[in-house]
Amino acid sequence: MKSSITKTLLAFAAGAGCATVIAGYEGNPPIPADEWLKTGNSLILDISRLGGQVSYADKGLVHLHSFSVDACMVPPPKPKQTDLRTFDVGVAALRELYKAHLAGNPEPIRMTDRCHPY
Repeated sequence: MKSSITKTLLAFAAGAGCATVIAGYEGNPPIPADEWLKTGNSLILDISRLGGQVSYADKGLVHLHSFSVDACMVPPPKPKQTDLRTFDVGVAALRELYKAHLAGNPEPIRMTDRCHPY
């Protein structure tokens, strides 16, 4: 009988302790809308700029151009406008870079001297 009461009290104390820890966890603080918009716009431009340097990204590897990529872009994007193609390539390259980090690949970046990998 004593052990049953002791187990019940220990279980209650452990549960109360967990609830206290969880209640004290604040998580990520909310981001104001104007700050989110500013950060989001900056990320879009940065990702597009990165994507413009990528030849291709696949299987945890990112292949970058080793030369000026202006000749590879057909047609070239308009000035001061984000090209959706370079944004998509940038997102894909970041995804492959993340996969490489998760897999423990120490050298996920390769250089290429061609516009197209094929």
